[in-house]
Amino acid sequence: MKTIQLASIAVFDKKELKGSQLKGKVSFLADEKEKSKITDTIIRSSIGKTSSKIFERISQNKTPDVLMFTAKAIYSLDPQEEQV
Repeated sequence: MKTIQLASIAVFDKKELKGSQLKGKVSFLADEKEKSKITDTIIRSSIGKTSSKIFERISQNKTPDVLMFTAKAIYSLDPQEEQV
C-alpha cells in the first residue's frame, strides 16, 4: 500500500458557516477484494453525477482507485477555536 505523507482535506458546512481541516495520511488501497467491496458500497450509495462517473469507468473495465484517509489532526477553520 503506497502512502502519501501530510495530506489535508477541508470540509465546510454552508448552513452553519463552520468548517474544519483534517490532516493525515492517504494510502492507495491495493487489495483487489477490498477495493471491489468498497467500490460496490459507494456505487449503491451514490447518486447523480458521482454514480454516473463510477458506472462509466466500470463499463470501460477500469477499476477505480480507492484511497484510505487516516486523520491525525483536526483543525477548525475558525481562528478563534482551538485544535481538536
